[in-house]
Formats: sequence, structure tokens, C-alpha cells
Amino acid sequence: MWSWTNGKVLPIIVDKIPTQPTAIQGVTNTCLSTQNYTVPNIAGVTYNWVLSSGGTLTENGNIATVNWTSSGTHTLIVTPTNDCGSGSSRQITVTVNDVPPQPSSFVGNTTVCTRFGNVQRCGSNEYKL
Repeated sequence: MWSWTNGKVLPIIVDKIPTQPTAIQGVTNTCLSTQNYTVPNIAGVTYNWVLSSGGTLTENGNIATVNWTSSGTHTLIVTPTNDCGSGSSRQITVTVNDVPPQPSSFVGNTTVCTRFGNVQRCGSNEYKL
């Protein structure tokens, strides 16, 4: 606390840049999809998220939502910031896999026979519907 000679007291708050966030929580191996990534929320700290490539990023404080649209290995980075400046960044590497390709044409007997509500592949076992 600082005291003026006239008796008034002025509080002085000493702050520091935010510490590096703990590990980013979220999947590190996914298919083309939408995923959420988070770090713990600390009062007075804002978070700047950056995506290297591979999708679209939506930021909401300590939560980042990534719509992964491209396969490959991509990096998501978060940097904490407050009135004193920016702290050290944290990153996570995410491997995004393509959706498996559609199978080629059906192989084998494609004739299906129906009988009394049951389905039977001709010359094969009978299956109930």
C-alpha cells in the first residue's frame, strides 16, 4: 500500500504475465470431425488460439473448437494474455485421418430371395427381419 502525506491510501496491485497453460486437453488422433480442446480457465487471463492448418477454428475463452476438414498432422497453439503481456504458449499436435474410402463393388452372389417376411440369400442361411 502506498500512503500519501495527506493520509489518503492508494492500493497498488502488482501483477505478472500469466504462466504457461497446463497441457491442452483434447483428442490427438481423430477422423475428419469437430473436436473441442481446453485449458484451465484462470480469472483475468484471455486465451489466443492459433491453428496451423487442417480445419477451421472457433475460439471461446479457454475452449477452442476445431472442425477438422483436412487429414494430416496439425498443430493447435494457445497463448495466455493479461494486462501485463503474453505468457508462454502451449501446443498440441493432432493427427487427422481421412474417412475410409467407400468399398468397391459387392463381391459374391447378389441375388436375395424373400419368403414370408424373412430375407434369404438364395442357397444360404435365412435371416429374420
